[in-house]
Amino acid sequence: MDQGIKKETLVSIVTPSYNQAEFIEETILSVQNQTYPFVEHVIVDGASTDGTVDILMKYHGKIVWVSKPDNGETEAMNKGIKMAKGGLISFVSSDNTLEPNAVERVISFLEKHPEVDMVSGGSHLMDIHGKVIKAAFPPNFFSIKRLILKGSCGISEPATFIRKKILEEVGGLDEKIKYANDVDLWIRVGMKSSVKTISYILANVRQQPRSLTIKRSKELRAEFRMLGKRYLKMSILDYALLYYLDMRRYIYHRLRDRIINLNLNSNQKKDIY
Repeated sequence: MDQGIKKETLVSIVTPSYNQAEFIEETILSVQNQTYPFVEHVIVDGASTDGTVDILMKYHGKIVWVSKPDNGETEAMNKGIKMAKGGLISFVSSDNTLEPNAVERVISFLEKHPEVDMVSGGSHLMDIHGKVIKAAFPPNFFSIKRLILKGSCGISEPATFIRKKILEEVGGLDEKIKYANDVDLWIRVGMKSSVKTISYILANVRQQPRSLTIKRSKELRAEFRMLGKRYLKMSILDYALLYYLDMRRYIYHRLRDRIINLNLNSNQKKDIY
């Protein structure tokens, strides 16, 4: 870090990774190509065996990285927080990417709103080949109840930037929560500080069969029910709504999983012929 640069102006992008050699270089390049100059990229790899380490070594000196066995994504993200030197952190998984001006837009917003500790923008949802499916934006105001009942409801992990000081105050991510860890973190941050949204696309989120939220739909939905009991004073009607929305989430995940696999199989057939 340059001596003339204050710590608060350095932004740390934390990438948890495990066996994503197919995509991780694209993630690295999206961070390297940021229009904002003071960005560090911290990659916490869980001892990948698919060639990921070779790619990380290729960028040695341009990224901060470690490759050791861990207990999954949540532990890797907490390790990344401790390794990060920046005053602002975003978690960009190894199959997702940032838009080139993402960090610059966030810094510009925070310079005008120093009271804000977490800011979230929009994201493109894309298929396994990087084709954009649709755009998703967070709501204009932060609501814990809506987060729990409706899921992330447009808040995207790689399009969300949080000050390191508040991450440390809330104790980082809860390592007992594996699939809804981001939502739990946002809730705890939102209970202590100011959360705002901006109307710009900041990131690209890849939907693929290996995604944890697709592979572990049942566990994810169970964690959302747990969060409801932990953070909300719920009436009987609230519980009924939670289970109704839980069933909708189940149907959505099943349909999404089927569509993703159909698209994947279709493209594989095209490659063969």
